[in-house]
Amino acid sequence: MNLLRFAMILLLNCAAAAPAAAQTRVSGTDFRTHRARDATLLQAGRATFFISATGGWSYASTSPESGPSRTQNTVFSLPSLGGGYMVTDQIQIRISVNGIFLLADVDGANAQETYGVGGALQALYHLELVQGMALYAGLGAGGFYTSRHVPVGGGLDVGVTGGGFQGQVPIGLLVQPGASLFLRGGIRLDVLVGTESANAPGAGITSLSILDVLTNAELAIGFRI
Repeated sequence: MNLLRFAMILLLNCAAAAPAAAQTRVSGTDFRTHRARDATLLQAGRATFFISATGGWSYASTSPESGPSRTQNTVFSLPSLGGGYMVTDQIQIRISVNGIFLLADVDGANAQETYGVGGALQALYHLELVQGMALYAGLGAGGFYTSRHVPVGGGLDVGVTGGGFQGQVPIGLLVQPGASLFLRGGIRLDVLVGTESANAPGAGITSLSILDVLTNAELAIGFRI
């Protein structure tokens, strides 16, 4: 009898405890939502914005048979700002606006400073290496405008303006370290073809043809959306 009574009491206790165990309450917990983001730039429909720093230096020396040798140093930079759009998984179309800064001297003196602005429409092709890294090469075409001063003697100088066609050939490596950030590093060839003319009539300066081939080291940082 005692054993039957003990079994009945144990059964009633289990039945009473079962509903309490089934009710689970969670409090004080911070639920977070994680969004998965595609870490690759090489997909059609991606838009980008970028800024690039460029620079280059050239040195030349001439030694005539009679007379002293002469040296010439030229420092230049064509930094750019622009945006692009991936029309396919490999091809990007970009619009780029760049500054033009050239400083040349002969034998450490007679500095000639040239300033200007240019712009180009570019097409870049990408060869993917691994996810987030790719080689790229492209072509760009547009125009430019420059301004500089030429000494004419007597402590006077004349303003000279120029303009014409600007071509670009960028080659380098694309690296995307984050979900939105990307970096480009490489070489960009800028070709300026045009004419220059004096702003003041009768200054004794005739129109000149321009042909500048500038090889820039380029580093660009940008974001894709």
